[in-house]
Amino acid sequence: MSNPFMESRITSLEISMADFKEIVAENSRENREGRERSDREFAGFQKEMRENQDRTDRILDELSREMKEFKDEMRQERRKHNLEMGRIANKQGRMAEDLVAPSICRIMKEAL
Repeated sequence: MSNPFMESRITSLEISMADFKEIVAENSRENREGRERSDREFAGFQKEMRENQDRTDRILDELSREMKEFKDEMRQERRKHNLEMGRIANKQGRMAEDLVAPSICRIMKEAL
């Protein structure tokens, strides 16, 4: 019962099936390699993002410290300025008193 026509078709189908299996295996291997490569790249991306976040956090901490130092410095400068303005105002008051005090007796005599 050997039919040469059927045998050649079966042989052709077997060859096609073997080729199909090779193609599927190759695609599976490429997909697996692609997933592994994607996983590695994603892990690298995550690591880079963590490093960038750490750098950003350090920069923000430094800026926060610098801002605090600046505010403290400005507070001290404002205090010094206010004290100096107070001293100047006192000097002006004493100067006015010193100018008026010698003449007060004369002014009182003239006015009364």
